[in-house]
Amino acid sequence: MGWERWRESEERHSFGVVRGALQVLLDSGEIDPLPADELARVVFGALTAGAMVIAGASDQQRASADVATVVERMLLGPRRSAVSG
Repeated sequence: MGWERWRESEERHSFGVVRGALQVLLDSGEIDPLPADELARVVFGALTAGAMVIAGASDQQRASADVATVVERMLLGPRRSAVSG
């Protein structure tokens, strides 16, 4: 497929899903207002890096659990707290 075609496909498909899910959270007020495209790029980058960690791990189940924990905590950061609204 090659790197360039891979990135184009990723942009059209995978990134769009992440961008759409984050837009729903932004629109509903679940997360603090942030620039949607930049937020999606950062989150997508973290998910892509996590996938690479899992793919290269000798214990993929353990790596998957660890990546899931990190991503979950990272994503909870922008959630609105009870104090802020």
